[in-house]
Amino acid sequence: RAGGRFVKAHRSALHELLDAYRPWLNYKNTERVAAVRLPPRWRPLHRVHVLEDREEAAADDQHWARDGAYRVYTDGSDIDGGVGAAALLYAPGRAQPKVLRLHLGPSTHHTVYEAEIVATILGVELLRRETHCTQRASIALDNMAAIQASELRTTGPARYLTDLFHAAVRSLKHDRPDLRLTLRESGGGGRLVLGAAAAALTRRPLPQSSSRLRQSFKADLEQRAAQRWRTSYRGTRMAEVDSSMPSKEFDALLEGIPRRHANLLVQFRTNHVPLQSYLHRFGRAPDATCPTCLQEPETVAHYLFACPTYSLHRAIHFRTLGFSGRTLRTLLNSRDALRPLFAYINATGRLRTVFGALPDPCPDDDDTV
Repeated sequence: RAGGRFVKAHRSALHELLDAYRPWLNYKNTERVAAVRLPPRWRPLHRVHVLEDREEAAADDQHWARDGAYRVYTDGSDIDGGVGAAALLYAPGRAQPKVLRLHLGPSTHHTVYEAEIVATILGVELLRRETHCTQRASIALDNMAAIQASELRTTGPARYLTDLFHAAVRSLKHDRPDLRLTLRESGGGGRLVLGAAAAALTRRPLPQSSSRLRQSFKADLEQRAAQRWRTSYRGTRMAEVDSSMPSKEFDALLEGIPRRHANLLVQFRTNHVPLQSYLHRFGRAPDATCPTCLQEPETVAHYLFACPTYSLHRAIHFRTLGFSGRTLRTLLNSRDALRPLFAYINATGRLRTVFGALPDPCPDDDDTV
C-alpha cells in the first residue's frame, strides 16, 4: 500500500523510501527476500567439490571426463546488454552434447550471479531428461559464490533461485535415490558461449534482482549528482582547478601529506585562503588590495602567479614545473607540484602567521626539489 502512491500527510519512512526509488522500483516485479528460508537441520542433497586453484580444478575435470560420469557445464553471461544462462550435458558414449539456454532479461534487471544459479537449474533439468543417469553426475560452474550459496541456509538476494535449485534436486533424487550429484568448480574449462539463441526460449520473466536494483539506483544517483555539480556555480569554479571533480583523485593527492598542508591546499582550491580578497568579503580587511604590491586585489591567482613582490620566489621554486606549472590546474592538482608550492609559500612568508612554517609535505617521495 505504501508503494501505491505518495500520500500527502502522515507519511511513514516506508512512503519516503519507496517514493525515492519509484523511477527504478516496480515492487510488484521485484524479488521477495524471505525472512526465513530453511530449517536449522536442513542439509543439501548434493555434494560440493571445490579445489584450491583453477589448475587443480582443470585436472579434476579431466578425471571426471575419463570416469564416464554424466557431466554438465554451466555458464551465466552478460551479452549485448542481456543476461543469459546455458547448460551443456555430456553423456557417456554420446558424441553430441545436449544444450539448454535461457534468456533472463536485460542486464539492468538481472545479474550474472543470478544467471549462474539459473544455469545450475537448467543442468538439473538436463539430468532429469537422461533416464539412464542413475549413479553419478556432476554440474560444473565457474562461479564460487553460486557454489557456496547452494550450501547456505541464510536469506539474501537471489536465494529464491537457490531454493528452486534445491527443489529440482529433491525431485531428481526422489526419482533416482542412488544418484550422487556433485556441484563442482569447472576451472574455466567448460565455459560456454551464449549466442543469440539464448533469447529464443520464452519463459515467464524472473522478478527483478534487488541487488541489481540497488546498483542501478546508485549509478543513476552518482550520475545525476555529478551532472548537478558540473552545472553548479561552485562546480564551474572548481573545474578551473580540477575538472575530474567529483572523484577520488583528490584523496590520492592528499595521501601521506600532513593535515596542515592538506587544509591549506583545500583552501587554495576553493578560494577560501586568508588573503585580502577573501577577508574583505567578510569585513575582515578594509579592502581587497594586495598589501605588498598595492596594485591588484590579492586573489589566489595574483598571489601565486602575478604579484611582483614574489617574482624572485616564483623563479626559484617554480622553475622545475616549466610553463605548465604557471596554471592553477597544475599547481593545485599535481603531486609533483606539492613541494614547489609549499616551498614558495614558506619563502614568501605571507601565510606564516596563520599556518606557521610548513615542512616538506612529501618526505617519503624520492624526487627532490
